[in-house]
Amino acid sequence: MAQAVNSRTEQEQERETLIARLKQSREIYLRTLKNVSDAAAKVRPNADAWSILDVSEHMAIAERQMLSLWMKLAQPGQADRALDDKIAETARDRSRKLEAPERSRPAGKMPSV
Repeated sequence: MAQAVNSRTEQEQERETLIARLKQSREIYLRTLKNVSDAAAKVRPNADAWSILDVSEHMAIAERQMLSLWMKLAQPGQADRALDDKIAETARDRSRKLEAPERSRPAGKMPSV
């Protein structure tokens, strides 16, 4: 019984930590885009680069896809903490450009950021 309570407490703490990270990321994202005009958001630095609007659309698509996958695969108490930490760290590292899968690429469906 004590182990079940402890496990639930750990899960609640993990959930609170994840929610706090999401809220912090959202605030940073919104603060970053606050003064970006619609015209500026559509500018592509070069033919192969995405605009701010493209990146925003990609993020929205990818987040929905990840949430859907997590909801299907997540099992309470089964997370590999080391893998979770590695994913979080990799997401912050923008020194290496990764190619988005076709299903996650922007399609021009967002009118503005």
